[in-house]
Amino acid sequence: GQCVHDKIADCAQKGMKVPWETKFDCATPKAEGWDPEGAAKGPTWAIDANPNPPAFKSAGCSLNFNDGTNIGCPGGTKLSQKIGVEGTAWSPYIDATALKQGAQLAARFMLAGNWPATAHLDVETSVDNGKTWTKLSEQKSGNATDWSLVTLDLAPYTGKFFQLRLHFWTTACTTAGTGPFVDDFKIWDAT
Repeated sequence: GQCVHDKIADCAQKGMKVPWETKFDCATPKAEGWDPEGAAKGPTWAIDANPNPPAFKSAGCSLNFNDGTNIGCPGGTKLSQKIGVEGTAWSPYIDATALKQGAQLAARFMLAGNWPATAHLDVETSVDNGKTWTKLSEQKSGNATDWSLVTLDLAPYTGKFFQLRLHFWTTACTTAGTGPFVDDFKIWDAT
């Protein structure tokens, strides 16, 4: 079966082999191997078609963070003093143990959407079942109607089991922006 987060005992032993990819084909996040976490109300990560300003890169859905319209705080209330809204989407475990040292492990995905400067989309990695996360990159807001290619160097994770996490958070309550849209996610040996 698919290895999702820490919901399966010894999940790290059942990781998705490299190369691995998903197109977020209107399935539930768990069926695609992603595990979203977010607030009970308000914006959250989902695989759906709401809203759809960029049009779809493939299939009829994308992995996106919003409430179906925007990234506003529910009822205008922040989650905490420092956080407006926040949510994460965890990839399945990735098994890169078969790759030899020197392999050029990489990830790529398509990104669209827009968000204000008070919002952040971090791509993070974990090798310890999500106990700790290392920031790999921060993606800046783009044009809501254009897809851009994001490529990440994962060479330090060659020979390891690991997870990726998309972490979207704001420091203010705002309805400005649609939030991020992610599609066509792939991890492979670019050697």
